[in-house]
Amino acid sequence: MHQWRQADGAALAWNYYKNADFFSPEIQNLQTKGDAHALGEFPLTYWIAGVISRMTGYKVWILRWVSLFFFLCGMMSYGRMIFRITGSLFRSGIVMSTLFLSPFVMYYAPNYLPDAPALGCILCAIAMGYEGLEKERKGLIIIALGFFAIAVMMKLTFLLVPVTGFILLVGFYFFPNSKYPFSTLFAAENLPKQNFLHRNRNWILLSFLFSALVIMGFRFWVSYYNKEHGSIYFLASIRPVWNYTFPEMKEIMRAVIKINLLHYASFGLYAISLLSLGAILKYRKRIPRFLLSAILLHALGNLCVFLLWFRMFREHDYYATCMMSFPLMLISIAAVYAPESVFQKHDFKKGLLILLVLVGMYQTRREMNSRLNEREVHHAYLKDTRILMEMPENWLAQKGIPENARFLCPEDRSPNTLLLGLKRKGYTYNNFGDRINRDTLQKYQVKYLVLYLALTDTTRYSPLFREYFPEQLIDIKGELRIYGKFKAF
Repeated sequence: MHQWRQADGAALAWNYYKNADFFSPEIQNLQTKGDAHALGEFPLTYWIAGVISRMTGYKVWILRWVSLFFFLCGMMSYGRMIFRITGSLFRSGIVMSTLFLSPFVMYYAPNYLPDAPALGCILCAIAMGYEGLEKERKGLIIIALGFFAIAVMMKLTFLLVPVTGFILLVGFYFFPNSKYPFSTLFAAENLPKQNFLHRNRNWILLSFLFSALVIMGFRFWVSYYNKEHGSIYFLASIRPVWNYTFPEMKEIMRAVIKINLLHYASFGLYAISLLSLGAILKYRKRIPRFLLSAILLHALGNLCVFLLWFRMFREHDYYATCMMSFPLMLISIAAVYAPESVFQKHDFKKGLLILLVLVGMYQTRREMNSRLNEREVHHAYLKDTRILMEMPENWLAQKGIPENARFLCPEDRSPNTLLLGLKRKGYTYNNFGDRINRDTLQKYQVKYLVLYLALTDTTRYSPLFREYFPEQLIDIKGELRIYGKFKAF
């Protein structure tokens, strides 16, 4: 769910709507230097949503549809690849249904975060890479590596998939035959166009390295951009398991299992993944060792991501989006390499898989409804944001508050949520917590020209606020009040 991060993304899209310069991303929060420029991930979806909004007028759902488009394009490309390999609509349909059986993936697909679009880019990259090998076209492989780079720049944890491919490629490069130790782990038998892979392995390896340089260059630029503009709120560090005591680890693991386990995957997805793992073990001799090694490496990669970002998984379930590529890999390999005899004259097995898919979709829908009803609606400031989003774009200007007006929102602990609803820049509780005194107000009034106050709770309208914001300017349904007219110091 995490409405704070969603508001961050939506704020980037809103500011691209106001200024479509791709290399000047902004948010609503003015941060430590009174500067709204900030960036955390590759802002492609935000920029596209902003550009579209400049043509259509700003609509909050445009970014949702852009994110969903990226995700669905990935799913369709990947499903088409499985169909081309197997020639079976049933098998490709089971594989494509995999992500529909994950409640949190379905929740975030039409959302403001970059995780689902990044997953879509990963799936496009895999499909494009396979087609490039099959057709022996270097251009398609370059496009695939481009999708990989975009996915990783959108969300660093998606480095899982290309790193797995890179390790296998390095093994294939340095251990090309059985006289080397462990070379069987990298044997590429039964993969399409092995001769093409052999002939161009140097070129492909260098292309991987170039993509890595692009990703590193982007991360350096983000670091420089945020340092230059005083951006501090975007999380750029890991939260590894070794930073916590054993009791803290137990509490985090208990929360992950109790709160998030059914949000990650439905019963149907867990069941189909286990059946796929069983099929892989049973028919392992039919599967290229290259792919068996990929399963092992990808599992280890998932474990590394979990341990490195351990604390984040307690509340931030979207960090697990990159891990959904693992059950998708298991189900895909089982669908491709299980013999046709498994399904011929076995309508029971087909019926069981279809039943598991339907049960998983039902549970996904139920979990999503529960999440929307119980976790979002009762957040007061998020409700106020919805009220504000329904207002005309220029409603504050019509009330005499200029577009460049700066607000103080001392109740909102997020950097951008209420400011985004107001469509104005300013500061929130996130900037200074409870450290709001006379000196703070003087600084923000004189240095940053913060002339307006927005409150959802009138009991927070303290004597200090009443002294310097003496006049109530706007009352929205009794749930949000805006005060103004700073008293001179």
